[in-house]
Amino acid sequence: MSPVWLTPFSLLPLLVPSNAPVQEPQPVQNVDERVLFFMESRGVASWMPDPRDAGLRAALMWIDDRLAELPAELEGGPDIPPGMLDVLARLATQPTSLRVVELAPGAGPMPMRMELVVQLANEADATSLGGQVQGLLEMVGFMPSAAEQAAGVTQLDGPMPAWISVRDDSVVLALGAPAGAVVAGLAPVGPAVGMSLEITRTLELIRDFSGDPDLQPLIEFLGEGARFDSATTFEGGVQRVDTTLVVPNLDLSAEPLATSLIDAMPAEATWAFASSISPRSILDALREAAGEEDENPFAELEEMLGVELGRDLLAHLGAGWATYASDATGGGGMMSIVALWEVSDRAQLAVSLERIAASLTAMGKSEANGYVRVDEIALVEGVTAWTARFPGIPIPVQPTLALTDGHLVFALHPAGARAALGSVRDAGGLTAVPAVAALLREDVNGRAAVWYIDAVSALRDGYGYTLPIMQMIENALGSPSDSTREVPEIMPSLAELRRNAQPWSGQFRLQDGVLTMESRGDASAIARMAAQFGLLPAFYQMMGGPLMAPMMMMMGRSEPMFIESDFDHIPEEPYDYESAENELMAIVDALQHFAVNNGEYPDTLEVLVTPDSEGASYLWSGREGLIDPWGRPYHYVGPQEENDAVRVYTLGSDGEVGGVGDAADVELVVPEGY
Repeated sequence: MSPVWLTPFSLLPLLVPSNAPVQEPQPVQNVDERVLFFMESRGVASWMPDPRDAGLRAALMWIDDRLAELPAELEGGPDIPPGMLDVLARLATQPTSLRVVELAPGAGPMPMRMELVVQLANEADATSLGGQVQGLLEMVGFMPSAAEQAAGVTQLDGPMPAWISVRDDSVVLALGAPAGAVVAGLAPVGPAVGMSLEITRTLELIRDFSGDPDLQPLIEFLGEGARFDSATTFEGGVQRVDTTLVVPNLDLSAEPLATSLIDAMPAEATWAFASSISPRSILDALREAAGEEDENPFAELEEMLGVELGRDLLAHLGAGWATYASDATGGGGMMSIVALWEVSDRAQLAVSLERIAASLTAMGKSEANGYVRVDEIALVEGVTAWTARFPGIPIPVQPTLALTDGHLVFALHPAGARAALGSVRDAGGLTAVPAVAALLREDVNGRAAVWYIDAVSALRDGYGYTLPIMQMIENALGSPSDSTREVPEIMPSLAELRRNAQPWSGQFRLQDGVLTMESRGDASAIARMAAQFGLLPAFYQMMGGPLMAPMMMMMGRSEPMFIESDFDHIPEEPYDYESAENELMAIVDALQHFAVNNGEYPDTLEVLVTPDSEGASYLWSGREGLIDPWGRPYHYVGPQEENDAVRVYTLGSDGEVGGVGDAADVELVVPEGY
């Protein structure tokens, strides 16, 4: 989606020859410049059109009066320049457009020009605003030039070239313009709010002008022609936002979004999101973004889990995945959050999940004294499920995975997983919601995601957060010295907000590196704010909840594994030393995984790098992971009796016991086996 009002070719400025008197501008063809950034607003009334926002709109009109009173009340500080508040108020309330234009090389002292256009009610208002803007510019060093004014255009000399013009009912300001240039008035005619940004070209211009080479990797990652467009409109009590993100190098893939995935979510969902953007392509994109210096940013996680994310997990999942919260799975808050993935190979995925469960249990036993473990449980007949338990610790979650023939289900407690399995079995839930059904009826090529938010539930949960904010604004805009100022009541009642409340729904489309988003929601700004506050607690808890388990695991460690070495003689160049520590930790993790699966530790480290029938091994770094940074094999001492400690060590660069600097020994000890 690229609306006509955003087309750069419709925004070419008009020029006046530098050796001619200032006069009415005429169109000039083949102008070597480009619009880098463009934004327009039709004024606050256009993006707060809903009657429920009438009090807020009226209250905001008092901001400039209140700001003007503050210097005297605070008894100090500089006064606000005359006219500045009025100028800012008009920028917010009147149709306004702003664009930044790239100039041809050598066309001026700056590589770009800013152009601002404000449309007023009539020519008299435009003349008044033009005078105020010119006065403010004169205060900061922009003074009228010798060719002071002609044909309604004033040239200003200052830190950079500037022009100001009054055209009928519009004020036009250009900063950074080359001598002799002037901009034609451009009245905003597009949506309530619109924006367009040429991302790559803007970054290239900043790089060239500032000489900052650090921007180059980001430019290469985005690719030539990356841009962002957005348009917000209001109609029939609904706010609609259309956004386009063009990233040529965005290496994501999406399959057609299956209705069956949306069917698996319940109709009473508080919010829901379903996508067919391949998790494997997301992982690959993240790895590519990490760059060559960190080829696999997930290596530490993979070592901890004992699997390779792409090969052992994502390869057995389909492209579709979803997440939602529902009263049916936990009351609509954090505990009701559920995640779903389509499954392509249940048998292979079960093998990987069993390995992860064993790894986490082993880590819980060795590092948390058994306070963390993963058990296989029976939720419903024919479904394999794993749940993380924290025996002896009052942790409020019990993350649970359930695997069916078609889906992998995750919930924060077994009851939620069981309820989610019921929705998967029954199907047909969320597709019956009118807002979602309307999206699915649309024939949209490349649909990659659909989302939905129940406005009534969200408003109910967020009203208590929004009310004090609006009351604070109402009181703040009142005047302690002017009793005649009557700031209107801003906040409607909850019943008024919920009356005809519109749900939020939308979709993503992904085609050829172009990501487009369409969003529909309630036209009331206050209603949208309340709904957002209603969703925040669940999202914050969703982010913080999973962190509690590893934190408690670390707190529960009473006898952690430790590194024995001569820390008083850490080498001046510790690269090899630190590499040895990291490699020893990887070996110990692999030893623990082996012990959990086989009931005992191996006789030699070679077993860890020997592939099984499926080609998997316990130590992903292969045989190289058994060699220390100085080219000698790591030493391994397994348990001689039950509960004996396990030792893995290197003798440092000299191969001799003891030593200092890079010759110091590095040893890892796991007390009492695994």
